[in-house]
Amino acid sequence: MQPGDDPVCAPFAALAGRHLVVEEKMDGANSAISFAIGTSRVTGLPTGGNVFATAGGVTKSIFVNVSADPNAPPLLQSMTITPTSVRGGTSATGTVFLSSPAPAGGISVTLATSNLSVASVPGIVNVPGGQTSANFTVTTFAVGNSTAVTITAFFDTTISANLTVTAGAPPSRCGRGKTPRPHQPRWTGTRGRRPSWLP
Repeated sequence: MQPGDDPVCAPFAALAGRHLVVEEKMDGANSAISFAIGTSRVTGLPTGGNVFATAGGVTKSIFVNVSADPNAPPLLQSMTITPTSVRGGTSATGTVFLSSPAPAGGISVTLATSNLSVASVPGIVNVPGGQTSANFTVTTFAVGNSTAVTITAFFDTTISANLTVTAGAPPSRCGRGKTPRPHQPRWTGTRGRRPSWLP
């Protein structure tokens, strides 16, 4: 790049393992020149990269360390769906994760599904203030064949997770945990007396 070229903005991650050459020229009246180094927002551990300067066959370098801004609002970091495969008609649990605790008042993350006839999610999940995650329910519907559906979360960025909905009726909830009582004959004889042969 030379002075007058269109500016190029790229995060360090996109430049990893590559060399970017920026040419700056000094006139005869100056012995130094200044230039700006742009950075992208980061979360978690500090990162950075080396900046090299070459003139007259001599090369010098300096490492630019980029740390997260402790006062910056949190970022949407990831999302999970558990379990990743359910039978149609049952539910799964989704969880969104932030890079740092939500501020007072919380943060609203928008949710969407790629196929409303297979799985639905609430339009918004709220991460309470001081928390880094929040759960939501993924409701599924009966399908004829196993179908993959994508759940997407929107905040400062877009993150997706996949869920497979399988065919078959969900397990019945009737009589769960109960043991059927054996049939016992009932004596309807006269005088209310019970024969000795009945248990």
